[in-house]
Amino acid sequence: MDILRFINSKDIRKHLRDINYRFNSFEAAWLIWQCRDATIKEKHAVWDELIRTMPDCGIEERLHTVPQDSLHSFLKKYIALEDKYINEFCNEKNANTSDGCAPFVYRSTKTAQAMAGARYSLHLT
Repeated sequence: MDILRFINSKDIRKHLRDINYRFNSFEAAWLIWQCRDATIKEKHAVWDELIRTMPDCGIEERLHTVPQDSLHSFLKKYIALEDKYINEFCNEKNANTSDGCAPFVYRSTKTAQAMAGARYSLHLT
């Protein structure tokens, strides 16, 4: 697993490669999360690999962060939540309805095209 790939700055990536920096599980998880050019599917796959191959740790309380006993457990829940939202976003069974049940209801062709474009840009299709 090449965690350096998830660092947005090429200069910082090079420096860390030059000094042979080794990331702990928490650092690796955060770098994956903040990466601007990794797809959601790619992030999920690498988090799954992190869970399988790196040691578990707790997450300390920080500003806007609730403490967690297990990074692995947190990542599994986060992946499941993102998958749920993606499935709801991509679910077209409630399209063109107005009953308010679907979280993302679209009516016009223009909006439908925008939704299809969003799914494509998220690499979900």
